[in-house]
Amino acid sequence: MNYNNGTSKTTPTKRNGNTQNHPTNDVIDKKCLTLAKAINQLIRDRNILVKIAKRHESVATQFEAMIARHQTIENEKITFLQNQIHGLNKQLQSIQVMLGELNKTNKEITPNATIILKQCGVSSPLYAGRNVNDLSTIKQYVYHDLTKCVARLHVCFKKRKI
Repeated sequence: MNYNNGTSKTTPTKRNGNTQNHPTNDVIDKKCLTLAKAINQLIRDRNILVKIAKRHESVATQFEAMIARHQTIENEKITFLQNQIHGLNKQLQSIQVMLGELNKTNKEITPNATIILKQCGVSSPLYAGRNVNDLSTIKQYVYHDLTKCVARLHVCFKKRKI
């Protein structure tokens, strides 16, 4: 039997009395080429994975920055609202002081009532420059100013989308 007719992929050899088949150089070359292609594909895949990992890292960094910005915005909103509440509390305290003064007497209020109102931070255009002489009128103006304060706060909430 002829083993070297070109069609066989292995060449028989005799060792220790046993016949063994060994691959020819062509088969070895093909296997090496296949192995080299597989290694090159693995390198390309690794490079692609490295690029994807870098993109994910970049996206993660961007998300961290967005979270920090949103936290800053939330802190600014909280500070803004605290300032608004503080301002309203001051106005309410002034109005309470003024109402306390008005409740001391249910008699006619002197023309100095307008000055008292302005000192308390109440500045309704309804009585600006006018003499206010009775308790019911002053209560009406105070109610008007409180309504304006609440409306202003409502507008602030809408602007800040809270």
